[in-house]
Amino acid sequence: MLAEVALLPVVRLAMGHAALKGTGAHGPGGAVLVRGVRVRHPYSRLPAPLPTAVWNFPRTSEHHLPLQIGETVHILQASEGWYRGYSLRNRAARGIFPASLIYLKGAVVERRGAEESVIPAEMPMVQEITTTLREWATIWKQLYVAGQTERYRQVKQMMYELMERRSQLLSGTLPKDELLQLKKEVTSKIDYGNKILALDLVVRDEDENILDPDRTSIISLFQAHKKAAQTITQRIQEETSPQQSALGCSTRLAASPSHSLYLCMRNFVCNIGEEAQLLMALYDPGEQRMISENYVIRWASTGVPQDIELLNNLKAIFTDLGSKDLKRERLFLVCQIIRVGRMDLRETYSRKLSTGLRRPFGISVMDITDITKGKCESDEDKQYFIPVHLAAADNDFLHNMIRKAVEGKDINHKGQGFWVSLKMLWGDLSQVRKDHPHLVDRSTVVARKLGYPEVIMPGKQGGGLDHPWMVSGGPSVGLQGALLQRGPSLADRAVPPGDVRNDIYLTLVQGEFDKGNKKTQKNVEVTVCVCDESGSVVQNVIYHGAGDKPASEYRSVVYYQQRHQRWMETVKIAVPIEDVHKTHLRFTFRHRSSSDSKDKSERIFSMAFVKLMRPDGTTLRDGEHDLVLYKGDSRKLEDAGAYLTLPSTRNLSEPKLLSGSSFRVSGGTSGLTVSARDSFQISTLVCSTKLTQNVNLLGLLKWRSKPSLLSGNLQKLMNVDGGEVIKFLQDTLDALFSIMMENSDTDVYDTLVFDALVFIVGLVADKKFQHFNTVLEAYIRQHFSATLAYKKLISVLTQYVDRASQGEPCEPLMRTFKALEYVFKFIVRSRHLFAQLYEGKEMAEFQRSLQQFFLSLNQLMKSPLEGPTLLSQGAALKYLPSILEDVFGIFDSSALGALLRDFIGNLPPQRLLKQKLQSLTDIVNSKIFQSYECRELLLQTVVPILQELIEKGEEEDACIELLSNILEVLYKAQKRAEELQAQHSAGKGRRKDCGDAELVKVKKHIQLILERLLHTVNRRVIVLDRENTLRSHYVACMAAILSQMDKDHYSSYIKAFPSRPELMDFLMEIFILFKDLIGKMVYPSDWMVMNMVQNREFLRAINQFATTLTQMFLSNSSFELQLWNNYFHLAVAFLTQDSLQLENFSQAKRNSILAKYGDMRATIGASIRDMWYNLGHHKIEFIPGMVGPILEMTLVPELELRKSTIPIFFDMMLCEYQLTKSFSRFEDEILRKLDSEVEGGRGDEQYKQLFESILLSCCRRHPELAKPGENFVALVTGLLERLLDYRAVMNDENKTYSMSCTVNLLVGTCPMPPAPWGQQGSAPRPSRFPRGCGAPGTAEMGCTQCQTWSPLGGACWQALGSSPLPRAAQSLHGEGDPERGVGAGGCCSMCPLLGPLKQPRLLFPRTSTRRSTARPCTSGEGSPRGDLHRLGVRGPRAPSFPRRSDPRHVGWGWWSGWRGRVLGALPPTQLAVGDDAPLGEHGPDPEPCWPSCPTPRYLYKLKDLHVSYENYTEGAYTLLLHARLLKWSDEANTAPMQGLHSPSLHTQRQLKEALYNQIIDYFDQGKMWEEAIHICKELAEQYESEVFDYEMLSDILQREAKFYEKILKVLRPSPDYFAVGYYGQGFPTFLRNKVFIYRGKEYERREDFEMRLLSPFPNAEKLKSTSPPGEDITSSPGQYIQCFTVQPVEEAKVRFKDRSIPEQITNFYKANHVQKFSYSRPFKKGPKDPDNEFAGGRMTAALPTDHVDRADNLRNSLPPARHPALVCGDLHHHDHHLPPGKRHRDHDENK
Repeated sequence: MLAEVALLPVVRLAMGHAALKGTGAHGPGGAVLVRGVRVRHPYSRLPAPLPTAVWNFPRTSEHHLPLQIGETVHILQASEGWYRGYSLRNRAARGIFPASLIYLKGAVVERRGAEESVIPAEMPMVQEITTTLREWATIWKQLYVAGQTERYRQVKQMMYELMERRSQLLSGTLPKDELLQLKKEVTSKIDYGNKILALDLVVRDEDENILDPDRTSIISLFQAHKKAAQTITQRIQEETSPQQSALGCSTRLAASPSHSLYLCMRNFVCNIGEEAQLLMALYDPGEQRMISENYVIRWASTGVPQDIELLNNLKAIFTDLGSKDLKRERLFLVCQIIRVGRMDLRETYSRKLSTGLRRPFGISVMDITDITKGKCESDEDKQYFIPVHLAAADNDFLHNMIRKAVEGKDINHKGQGFWVSLKMLWGDLSQVRKDHPHLVDRSTVVARKLGYPEVIMPGKQGGGLDHPWMVSGGPSVGLQGALLQRGPSLADRAVPPGDVRNDIYLTLVQGEFDKGNKKTQKNVEVTVCVCDESGSVVQNVIYHGAGDKPASEYRSVVYYQQRHQRWMETVKIAVPIEDVHKTHLRFTFRHRSSSDSKDKSERIFSMAFVKLMRPDGTTLRDGEHDLVLYKGDSRKLEDAGAYLTLPSTRNLSEPKLLSGSSFRVSGGTSGLTVSARDSFQISTLVCSTKLTQNVNLLGLLKWRSKPSLLSGNLQKLMNVDGGEVIKFLQDTLDALFSIMMENSDTDVYDTLVFDALVFIVGLVADKKFQHFNTVLEAYIRQHFSATLAYKKLISVLTQYVDRASQGEPCEPLMRTFKALEYVFKFIVRSRHLFAQLYEGKEMAEFQRSLQQFFLSLNQLMKSPLEGPTLLSQGAALKYLPSILEDVFGIFDSSALGALLRDFIGNLPPQRLLKQKLQSLTDIVNSKIFQSYECRELLLQTVVPILQELIEKGEEEDACIELLSNILEVLYKAQKRAEELQAQHSAGKGRRKDCGDAELVKVKKHIQLILERLLHTVNRRVIVLDRENTLRSHYVACMAAILSQMDKDHYSSYIKAFPSRPELMDFLMEIFILFKDLIGKMVYPSDWMVMNMVQNREFLRAINQFATTLTQMFLSNSSFELQLWNNYFHLAVAFLTQDSLQLENFSQAKRNSILAKYGDMRATIGASIRDMWYNLGHHKIEFIPGMVGPILEMTLVPELELRKSTIPIFFDMMLCEYQLTKSFSRFEDEILRKLDSEVEGGRGDEQYKQLFESILLSCCRRHPELAKPGENFVALVTGLLERLLDYRAVMNDENKTYSMSCTVNLLVGTCPMPPAPWGQQGSAPRPSRFPRGCGAPGTAEMGCTQCQTWSPLGGACWQALGSSPLPRAAQSLHGEGDPERGVGAGGCCSMCPLLGPLKQPRLLFPRTSTRRSTARPCTSGEGSPRGDLHRLGVRGPRAPSFPRRSDPRHVGWGWWSGWRGRVLGALPPTQLAVGDDAPLGEHGPDPEPCWPSCPTPRYLYKLKDLHVSYENYTEGAYTLLLHARLLKWSDEANTAPMQGLHSPSLHTQRQLKEALYNQIIDYFDQGKMWEEAIHICKELAEQYESEVFDYEMLSDILQREAKFYEKILKVLRPSPDYFAVGYYGQGFPTFLRNKVFIYRGKEYERREDFEMRLLSPFPNAEKLKSTSPPGEDITSSPGQYIQCFTVQPVEEAKVRFKDRSIPEQITNFYKANHVQKFSYSRPFKKGPKDPDNEFAGGRMTAALPTDHVDRADNLRNSLPPARHPALVCGDLHHHDHHLPPGKRHRDHDENK
């Protein structure tokens, strides 16, 4: 037994569409369950309220509920492993499903009053991924079905990646930095996928959270949309274009100030035989030098790293690469292989050999330019092979080998080399470690660039000159000044450039050594060590490279027997900072022997040294140094006391001594001599945050030691390299302020110190040092302590401004303005320290000095001078806003606002416009604009400037930016005030009043913007071209203004108009503008949030303005028709816009829109309805003009909207009927509009039913409208039914449906024709349609001449011309009597689509039990005059038709058809409201009334269908319908012109002539030359008698002659005719249970015809009997086709009687111009064999009708040959032509 779990209903909201989900409590993509879930049963308590399917569950039983993975369900009951409930996707379907397939997700229940919301406990990003995957999955399946393989795979890959990321997020193990990076990757992928799948754009904030439109201003939303669109577009371009991809990589590289190259050595294959050192570095072939440290790998002789822990973990990163490094023409990765062991590998160990020698082995090079420049994507998993170039000889210098390899010289590598992976990473080392922790971890070796990076990053600790000897040369002197406090020790300051470095890169360049007393050149080895003053070696300060342990000495590579040695080996010296001043480098040179015994006996033969510190206190200069080589006793050479007093470098001025010479050093006590025959060069590069090489900077820092040089040192500071100054930023600033404070009683140094301070601040502003802004700010906050500095700084600053305002040249002022922000920070901080020390004294004096500065500045702005003054004004505008936050608390808000107002206002109006607007923008973005007083004063200046410039269209980019920022500030201020008011809404005294007051102030400023700028912005939007990119910005501003307006704003704004005409103009303007913006969307369709927010504001504005209309423009005296008309058109356009048609969206998007915005269509629909009923007696003025818009509104597929708005139609009918006693204008307009609306995709079966039921209900409540109303409803619903059928099949590949439905529509859309004028009679008035045309199941048709009715009805005409087969006999026109002209009319001519019958014997089949009386009549005579339908429109006068005596007489049947069906061919533009008099009252030259039918368009569509099937004859007849409507006159032609008959055909004569020529061509192609001849004759008569164009007459007569010739000479085989019946409910209504006559192709067999006939209906069953099927067939749901051959029955031709006529002429009439067809079938009395209709009977040949005299042979007559639409619905009823005596018997036998 199922244990019921009583759960409250749950409603899932906001599922799916990420673009609409805010970041509120529910999170993006979140599911909200309203009212929650509560378990009442004590034994069935569920642990979680969000059950979700984790597996697909197919439906295998009727009780099962099918589920898909991820589907959320509502559990109603639980029992023994099963649940019962329903899916939230389809609440109607309920069933059971296994509990094992359901995962109960955690959730958080939130209570809001009586309502509970259940929120999933997942991360918002997880919810968004889930929602996205569900949405993509649907599209993914569609892509598979559509065969879009590439896109299918792409989406599949993205979905897999999202699922992987989702798993990582759910794991909860990611650290914060990786989580943030993963979030960025996920959002980027989601946005990219949404774009390529044409889904909506998702907008996010800086933290990747989805923006909530309810908590975000419209300006911010617009900017976020714009940014997101640009980002995604760029991403797509990179994905689709290799060039764009490379450009994107290059862009990302250029955007980062620092870059790194990641290297991972996968493997090294090389047969060395000994231990080796691998030195990998970056190499610039242009400079022929290494640009980075070496990455050192020590390789064992066994082929693995010496440190076995490094196996498979050989990773390094080359850092500090700048943009200049990436722009190098070529860059290589180079590896030098140095073996460590014997002198020669070929030597054996037969004798003891010397070991530990570093010998050259080979090199490897790889061009990495494309990788570093971003031209190819780098991947850490991709491996590159770098071959090894082996040294060809022992004396090959590695540097030369690198140069040769880079130049591309071929060197045999013998298959040995490296496998490495490379990847470019953006950012400095700390950023790279944060972004790529899996690549760069603690084990990754860091190889730095040789030198400083281009952009120096501030470090974390230490820096500056923190040792007394660096300042004063002795331990007792330090920095001292008149400072309030010294602050923390320099070692603890957070101000050094980059991390602490004190590195000296030493490169052994080259040397030349004489062999001395040896026979061969020496094998020289250089040993480098760092020694102190005593000569002791400083331990572990030399690094061979990155990744290697420090050593106490370095030994160079030994090249075998070379006089000239070129090493180019670089090592790093890292001496502690406290030891630098007392250390030096010592180089010793020794000959190495291959024999161990000889090698041990070798002594040092030379020595060189160099001190790290120069005598002036600066470090060793960067660059090459030519060192002096000393010789002597080896012990002396290592004695520091013997050589430190000697010179270490050669002077360039010293003459070079002859080779082999030497001399003793002066002094003679050292025992050392200088070897002039030998030489040795090194190169050094100092990278230190502690040491400086600049004398000027050092002089400034030690200014107390030489006060007399202070002025010079301050001036020389400007020439010091910026990097040096930045390294000692804090010490330099301390020195400057010490100078200022210690000379406070004089102004001698004030200007110099001020300029120096400006210079330093300017350095910080430089791109290279831009990251030191925070360092400078930290110094000001924590370490700056000059209490009197503000007085001197502001004094000098004011002096500079005064001089510039007086026109004097003041060169430093431009630099000063650039540094103005930090100068004022120093001023304000100094004043703050002074106030703390002296308890706020001298405040008024300080304010006066600041005010004087502003007054001087304002005076400068007044100056009209050009040149330097203009530049100074521009700089002031640019940099003044940067100081406002610092001075905001010093001045009163009003005073500061007034100063700024004057600052902007003093500038001449047209001077520096762009700079002025940018300055205002910066002021608006500053803190002071949030102050009401400042904002009040500034808006008075800003708004007029904006208004003027926007009206003129000047500097629009800057104007838009300024206006957007103002609106953004007001939005935030308004939100803050509203929140404050809401927090104290319960009434908490003063705080609540404060919130109200603040809101009032904000509203006042919004009112100012509204009154001055809304109208201006609107007009600018109207003026701008649609393609102008600024238009969208203006629209965003307009929507932002509207969003901040409340009812009071609207009311005040309306009242502000001085007169009604001005108010009316504004409303007209804004209605037109809104309609234009709605109809032609400003923003892309995927900007869904932006479009919906705009619609929300437009809707609010429309409703507010509607109230104004009702109040001010509705009374009789003030009514404005055009204004109201514009309102209605705007409202309907708003309601019908694509972005609000929810039914076109996915379920997820639809739910999201409803949850966030609701269905705005219902709101505006209710407003339209109310406004319509408010019109009162003015309604008639909107009929028929508003019929179309209201129809368009009611066709929106929203049930409640339809129910509420369809009654407006009845109100229109009633309104017109009460005034005119008819509603013809309304009727004609709705018929005309319905066609285009349905063809455009609107309307459905539900609408037809609602329209019928609602209007019938309304009409029946009004007796006077009951009957005409019912007729009208039947008319419209019938037309709608046919239009829906037509729309459904027109896109079908099966043109059977298209052609049949087109004819069905042609017959159904036009009213029943009346009898010709002048005929008297009393036949009942026909309805607008033949009875039954508009109502299924009651189809009837009658003879239009005699006004009799037959129970067949519209069924015949629904299938006119519906043949699916080329050349099928489906002409829509009868071939009239040739003696009377083409297309002569006749009895029962239903419409011009049909031809005449010479005798009134066409008997219609019956499809119902209703019968009618048929009265024979002759063509054009004796027909009763039918009451003509009264129409409410009129058109041009109809042509005067000739009488019967006229040889050109076309027959009354033609007129009745023309009048009844094609009269409506003229376009709506010809229709005008007029009288509705009966046609017959106009006499012999009537003015026919033109119904608003869509016939002409469908005629041409039908023609195109015929021609596409090569049914040229039928195409000709179709065009003839239009041609017959035209007169041979020069009246203007306004009828529809299509195809080739368009622009140049201005008169009816021209158009008719063109149509006739086209018709002749079609008849010629269809071999209907007889018909073409008739047209030729009519044209010839016009050319001969009317226009006298003999040239055209000649041409037409020649064509006519050719047609006569073709009749006699061209063979025209007689076609076969087939009767085809379509039975069963499986066919469309226009084919169902109807029979057609088809004309086969030439020489086509019946089998071939049947094959083509059945091909469009693969499921149809062919009936083998010719008997009419029973009800079991006609009512069955299947498809049955009956096909059999029929024979045309030739009619006697009076002209041919008793004459010898050529066979070619008579044969044509045997198969054409026939009225009947016959066929034979067996007939037997008695019981009939149901299985075999031929059993017991015999087949007889077909005989002419008047030969039928046997009861067992029934001859059935069918419609004419070229009338496929004349359907014999029930052939067994077609017996009326039989002799009277035969009829009864045949009926009985048929029973």
